[in-house]
Amino acid sequence: MPIPIAPRKIDVPSVRRALHRGIAARAPKLHAPEGAESGLARPTGATGADGVGAAGVGAAHVGASGVDTDGVDRVSHGAGDARQLVQLVVLGESTALGIGCDEPSQILAAQLAQVLADREGRDVAWRTLAADGATADYCTLHLVPRLEAEAEAGRAPVDVVVIAIGVNDLLRGHRPGRFARDVEALVNRTRAVAPDAAIVISGLPEPRSMPLLPRPVASLLGLAAGRLDGVLRDAARRHRLTHVPVSHLPMTPDDLAADGFHPGPAACRVWAQELASGIPVRSARN
Repeated sequence: MPIPIAPRKIDVPSVRRALHRGIAARAPKLHAPEGAESGLARPTGATGADGVGAAGVGAAHVGASGVDTDGVDRVSHGAGDARQLVQLVVLGESTALGIGCDEPSQILAAQLAQVLADREGRDVAWRTLAADGATADYCTLHLVPRLEAEAEAGRAPVDVVVIAIGVNDLLRGHRPGRFARDVEALVNRTRAVAPDAAIVISGLPEPRSMPLLPRPVASLLGLAAGRLDGVLRDAARRHRLTHVPVSHLPMTPDDLAADGFHPGPAACRVWAQELASGIPVRSARN
């Protein structure tokens, strides 16, 4: 009589980690454009002291849509100078770093800064605190301390922090429970370092829109991404922040980078427009 063999339980996180390694091996290696760590966006048509307007620095002009942000943190405007600089930090993974774009003006942070500059009629100084492959936990341990060091060195207080994370946690098979703990730690650490900043959390993009991912796998990742996005949404609600969903944004393969995975300039433009709609304004900084 044959001996029954119990079916083996599939270790889903291990499968996802193997998938992540396979995707990394298949994808062309892209790099962030040189000089994409920081920049200045001026309102389109505005002229600085050097006589150069926004178009002269290669900034993109894009619009913004609206989302419900009642009761959340708001960007503070100085009462005295209508053109007082707004300080913007985009913190997170390779999307925040600018991988997938060819010019600094094309990356998510630069395009978001330009949206805000045009909308508010103010200069926006932007910078990125990001790393390729960064997870939520990595951001807390390695990127937020850089923001803290800048504050201790006397750098101008941050007005807006945009957190763009989750894709690497997804590909590494991090379960919602672990992701929730890591996001909670990240939000708490960021709030402690930048207590007066408006913190906006970007949702996860739709994996099924990424040609690099095999179709059956992309469908499974799409379901898992929805669960992690729910974690981000819950964290934002709990801390009275803004969560901006982006999975619904129309991103075609032509909008993505050459690797079929990272957002290209067109995708960053759409993403920036959506994020800007989640950054409201308050009248004055205390």
